[in-house]
Amino acid sequence: MDTQHHDQAPGIAELERKAEELFSLMLPLCEERISKASHMSDAHASSLAHAAMAVQNAIKAFLALVRIR
Repeated sequence: MDTQHHDQAPGIAELERKAEELFSLMLPLCEERISKASHMSDAHASSLAHAAMAVQNAIKAFLALVRIR
């Protein structure tokens, strides 16, 4: 993730690490649920994938806004 400022508030780097950890856990879990759920409709599977990506994008937006002073 790009930083626009050299001096980050304490905790931002840790938050970024935790966000990356969340993404690395969330996306494989999403893929596993979709592949194993034969009863899941295409719409449900698509919604699950979109929700995972929305979380990722929301956290990226939050981190970008925190860096702006």
